[in-house]
Amino acid sequence: KMLIKRVLDRFVPSGKLPADVGAVVCNVSTVKAISDAIQTGMPLIERVTTVTGPYVANPGNFIVKIGTSAADLVAACGGISAEDVLIKAGGPMMGFPQTTLETPIMKGSNGIITVDADNAEAQPCIKCGRCVDVCPMELKPLYFYKYAQEENWEGFKKENVMDCMECRCCEYICSSKLPLVSMIKTGKNAVRGMK
Repeated sequence: KMLIKRVLDRFVPSGKLPADVGAVVCNVSTVKAISDAIQTGMPLIERVTTVTGPYVANPGNFIVKIGTSAADLVAACGGISAEDVLIKAGGPMMGFPQTTLETPIMKGSNGIITVDADNAEAQPCIKCGRCVDVCPMELKPLYFYKYAQEENWEGFKKENVMDCMECRCCEYICSSKLPLVSMIKTGKNAVRGMK
């Protein structure tokens, strides 16, 4: 939705799809996989994967076979050089924390990153509004926190939670260190269940 807004100057309304405004958005890897499948009959068998972060000895970009162990890939990069490190599958913002590297590289895998572990405890929301300021979809994540506490799924729906793209900007900027994205995911599941 953000690319369509910036590149084509078209706004995708809440609850609508890019196709509704005459747009299709695909990443380069998907387009190449489609091309390979059509032109050569080759299914998706490998993925470009980045291994990076300050705690990786030899970071880089690699063409990796689907099914390769993430642990083997990290080991091929010289391993991780510290103990108290947060390892994410994906990027620094939208990546998912990993409790183990004994997982395979899959068709959606695009990276493994090491970052400093944030051991800060969540505090009550102080309604500073920073999450509202940074939300690219112009949502109000502080309400999602409130509604999650109350299990107010109608409130989630009213505030257009389904428009959230889970970029984690709100969670990153939150001075109270609230797990906003996990609350948003809970709200989305509840809203889907209401239909």
